[in-house]
Amino acid sequence: MNGLREHLGQSLRLHFRNRMALLYGYLFPLIFLVAFWVLYRHEKIPLIRHMGELLTVSVLGGACFGLPTTLVSERERGVWRRYRLTPLPTWAFVVSTALARYVIILSAGALQLG
Repeated sequence: MNGLREHLGQSLRLHFRNRMALLYGYLFPLIFLVAFWVLYRHEKIPLIRHMGELLTVSVLGGACFGLPTTLVSERERGVWRRYRLTPLPTWAFVVSTALARYVIILSAGALQLG
């Protein structure tokens, strides 16, 4: 369990070093927010009523663009090759990578709601 927690922190650090991952993780959700505001600014229903749709689009964008970009970038930098040398099982790396993506998507959603 300690190794999983340590790898989660390492995954988050690697994510924040990757410019493309930051772009897909945080800039695209803000672009979606602006796009939704432009689309719905003249409607009687306020934008807050469309936040479920907006957050869904953001989560799908983060899952479809952010996670693969991060995985490919880490593979190209040789990060996954180094992980194979550690005593942790492969599932621990996959779970911690998914948890790191979950934390990133939650923080992007909080940024949009803010």
